[in-house]
Amino acid sequence: MAVTKAKDGEKTPKKATMPKIKTGGSGASGVLLSKLQQVLFDCWSLETRVQEIPVQIEAKRNALNSKKKQLLVGIEQLKKVGDYIKDSKTKLDEVIKRREEAEEKLERVSTQREFDSENAIAESAKKEEHRIRVNMNTLERKKEAIQTKVKEMEDDIAEMEGRIEAELSDLEKELAETIEARDKALEKKKKASVKIDPNLLYKFERIIRNKGGLASVGLKSGICQGCHMQLPDEFVNIVRENKEIQFCPYCSRILVYEEGKEDEEIIESNIKYQDKRQSEEDERELNEAMSADELPEEDIDDIEEAADDDMNDDDDDLGELTKETLAENSLIADESEFEL
Repeated sequence: MAVTKAKDGEKTPKKATMPKIKTGGSGASGVLLSKLQQVLFDCWSLETRVQEIPVQIEAKRNALNSKKKQLLVGIEQLKKVGDYIKDSKTKLDEVIKRREEAEEKLERVSTQREFDSENAIAESAKKEEHRIRVNMNTLERKKEAIQTKVKEMEDDIAEMEGRIEAELSDLEKELAETIEARDKALEKKKKASVKIDPNLLYKFERIIRNKGGLASVGLKSGICQGCHMQLPDEFVNIVRENKEIQFCPYCSRILVYEEGKEDEEIIESNIKYQDKRQSEEDERELNEAMSADELPEEDIDDIEEAADDDMNDDDDDLGELTKETLAENSLIADESEFEL
């Protein structure tokens, strides 16, 4: 039996709110469900793995395809940079030719006006040539960076293809083995759950999924071993009787009663606690009564009436006693006279 006092800030659950499923005496018990728990957990974990493996296979294939797409993007960028460099070289050749022609004409001009015109063309061509050369240098560096990146991606893809191929082979093999193991576990579950009510079995499997496989736990010393919450004495006794399946009101796990070493101490402590509370209540009521200034009028009337009744009773008793005494004295007197 557990102490009904809950931890600070926690509400003690009421019996009416606790979910339960009757087993009809011949149905499943908490102990039977505890044995079935591992079977259901195996089914659940294997089924989960069967669903996870295809996702992992797809993820690895997607990772490889994503890497290949990145490689294609890199190759496309490399091609564009190459085209830009090629166009820049064409423009550079045109600018150089224009500059050289202007410089040749400068040597043959005869007037200042012609000199200024050809000189302006030559200077403009020089600036354009410089700009194109700077741009081409930038493009060349970018081309080298892209080439390095493309080479790294090609190496990564080659390594990834070999590794993923082996991993996919292992996953596909694991999937086949897991499916086989799951089917065997389902057969075992079918045999082990013959005596289990279908509704209870469904609820039990749902708890296993939600609680990570731990659906049936012990109730020891009044404490749920799943969520470690303290439960009321009345509920603990119901679990101990094992007449129907009981669920923890906090974590919803199925409870199986277990004897605890501290049970006797808990019972004794609970009794002392209840006695102390009762004594304190009695003392409080007595102090309140003694601290009152005067009794109510109806109480005073009752006390006076009771006192009058007691006095009347005493007078009646005294009269009877007097009569008896006189009678005895009369008899004694008669006897004494007879003897004389």
